[in-house]
Amino acid sequence: MLLKLGLFGLMLCLAASNRFWLVPALAKAPAIGQSEFVLGRLCRHIAAERILGLLVVGIVSLLGTLSPAVQGS
Repeated sequence: MLLKLGLFGLMLCLAASNRFWLVPALAKAPAIGQSEFVLGRLCRHIAAERILGLLVVGIVSLLGTLSPAVQGS
């Protein structure tokens, strides 16, 4: 469960960096001339988010197949 939450946290960090740093940098990039670099970085971040999302879904599906813990009495 902690692994799933950690991966989800990484997804949130990547999404925040996309929203607050890369997209504004891409808007300014044509004036600077670095649009190819920023666009490549944005594509890598999006690919990493997809991979992390698939890992989260995989972990959730694995946890869904496990039987619940039985508490001793």
